[in-house]
Amino acid sequence: MKRVVITGMGALTPIGNNVPAFWQSLTEGRSGAARITHFDASAFKTHFACELKNFDITQHLEKNELRSAVTILLLSTHWSPWRKPGKWPASIFRN
Repeated sequence: MKRVVITGMGALTPIGNNVPAFWQSLTEGRSGAARITHFDASAFKTHFACELKNFDITQHLEKNELRSAVTILLLSTHWSPWRKPGKWPASIFRN
């Protein structure tokens, strides 16, 4: 039998930026979907998304860490689900 030790938990989601807030929203059936506010979405068919709310990354990282951290976050969490092995779909980069 293998053992697992959980040393901590965190949550950064559209329905809560920490575990207690996330769990409360989840048990109350709240949706994280809302009108897009982080950029002008008028050129797109969809105008709603599940954005992080009330989250300021500058409260967690130093300025010199932001550029690489944001790039890594975007590449790993947003583009990976659509990536085919070894190829980036051209639709991601279209304006």
